Amino acid sequence: SKKGPSTSAPRKRGKKHCNFTYQQVTILRKWFMEHLDDPYPSPLVKEDLCAKTGLSWKQVSDWFQNARCRTLPKSLPNARSRSTLAKAKNGNMMNAATNEWK
Repeated sequence: SKKGPSTSAPRKRGKKHCNFTYQQVTILRKWFMEHLDDPYPSPLVKEDLCAKTGLSWKQVSDWFQNARCRTLPKSLPNARSRSTLAKAKNGNMMNAATNEWK
């Protein structure tokens, strides 16, 4: 018999997906929308958000990374330009981001 790669799909190993509570997302989203001009929380801010939400450092960091990807426009070379972020802060992009997070 010939040994080779398995024909069945490999099993994914990792932690089970966990949805955040409404309160956790509200706290994170509030900080994010209030800081669209610089949506990168400092380590001290992340510690505070971890304490307020009960989430781990990695969960908070991953949430912000995902939020930036979902909210800031991908098509612009400088997605963090002040005019783009001002539009987002005024709600043009906030509604789209809020709908994605539901």
